[in-house]
Amino acid sequence: MKVVSAELKAIRYNGIDLKIHNGLMSMLVSMDKENITYDDILKQDVHTKVILLTRKCCSCSPTLILESGVKKEDDDEINELINRIIELIGNDIEEQLKNERL
Repeated sequence: MKVVSAELKAIRYNGIDLKIHNGLMSMLVSMDKENITYDDILKQDVHTKVILLTRKCCSCSPTLILESGVKKEDDDEINELINRIIELIGNDIEEQLKNERL
């Protein structure tokens, strides 16, 4: 999956939320694991969902487009996605996770 930009939106007790942009549209990425660490993300040991916010006239509805553990092709694409996110903002994620755990 092509990722042009990524932004860390939230750190939760059981995961992190990111907003990514592929040059055409924005998507939300949720990486879930209890007591998530940066090493979990590096090892890709997280349950990942990619959600597209589909816009209609005056509202938007979430559409799940990728989820880890469903299909081998999805898992391969998610691994590629996580690698690209780490390349773009890995240092920011690592720092924020360290700060949250202090």
